Amino acid sequence: MSVRILLAALGLTVAVLPALAESPRVTAEQQAVFARFQQLAEQGNSKATWEQGHFYLGDLVGPKDQAAYERYMRKAAEEGYPFAQFELGMALQKSDPADSLNWLLKSAQTGNEMAQLAAATAFYNGQGTDKNPILAYGWYKVIVQTQTSPGDGMVTMARAQTQTIAKRLSSDEITSADFTAADLKAHIANPAEAQIKAEEAVIFEQMRDLAQQGNSVAQYRLGGLYTSGQGVAADPAASFSWYSKSAENGYIYAEISVGDAYAAGRGVDKDEGQALAHYRKAADRGNPDAEIQVGDAYRNGKGVAQNNAEAYFWISLAVQNMADNPRKLQTYRTFPDAVAKTLSRDVIAEQDARRKAWTPVEAN
Repeated sequence: MSVRILLAALGLTVAVLPALAESPRVTAEQQAVFARFQQLAEQGNSKATWEQGHFYLGDLVGPKDQAAYERYMRKAAEEGYPFAQFELGMALQKSDPADSLNWLLKSAQTGNEMAQLAAATAFYNGQGTDKNPILAYGWYKVIVQTQTSPGDGMVTMARAQTQTIAKRLSSDEITSADFTAADLKAHIANPAEAQIKAEEAVIFEQMRDLAQQGNSVAQYRLGGLYTSGQGVAADPAASFSWYSKSAENGYIYAEISVGDAYAAGRGVDKDEGQALAHYRKAADRGNPDAEIQVGDAYRNGKGVAQNNAEAYFWISLAVQNMADNPRKLQTYRTFPDAVAKTLSRDVIAEQDARRKAWTPVEAN
């Protein structure tokens, strides 16, 4: 599972976005948001440092720069920000497995379940350390015992892993592993929690200031903060309002968030037709995530009459536009084939020709 997917599952505002041509106005707004984070980072705000690093993954402040990303992640990690510790650990898995595990454990000990899962897996597979089924079992069991959503994917995975490991342990070893889990759980604490809450409040004020000035990127980020409850109480209606303002001002990623809100009925009445309309605006600009959503709407008749030819076009277009994202491409590359099985060869050829001739709508 990718870092971005895990973070998105927690509602975190991470600027890891696909590279799309933006208008000069939006580009200037991105730079203004980056400057605010840069100023806060220089003042020692660890979350701002973490956010700043993500700009270098999304082509938002110049060419993508993995080295700059890791440099900012390390700085934020050293300042005690748990998600930076987790991301740094994940980034170092291949180049330095031992240091990777070190950072994953630091994050896991603050209660970060993603880091707990990654650390447990490292102990299970012997990544950066000798294989240790007792510690692997312990961290997996901590996830099972501390997470409040038993149907969550991580909880399900952790529960399955504890059962798998238990089958290979003696009764004495299981007793030892249970003691290990209890000890790990007892020592979970985030010493930087109060500091981080204060940092989040400062970031909220900075984003609100820019958003009120009409900065569409800041409006989008403010919507994310109201979604996740970082620096302000969670408020789905306020989140939808700011996402809508951002979309009205031309920020493509806000169109997707508005579509998501309509699709889920989050902060606004559920309306699949409106969801599709907003996904379509982003899809026309060349956003592959939105194109997948449009294709899914046609495939399943959500907000529009069911149409497999349209579904095939939009899903295959999304895959075409994922060429520069191998991980995402790996996830979706077979999706067009599933729809193609319902179509004639002539229809497939017609939609393939349409896809090859397609060009994105330019930003205003």
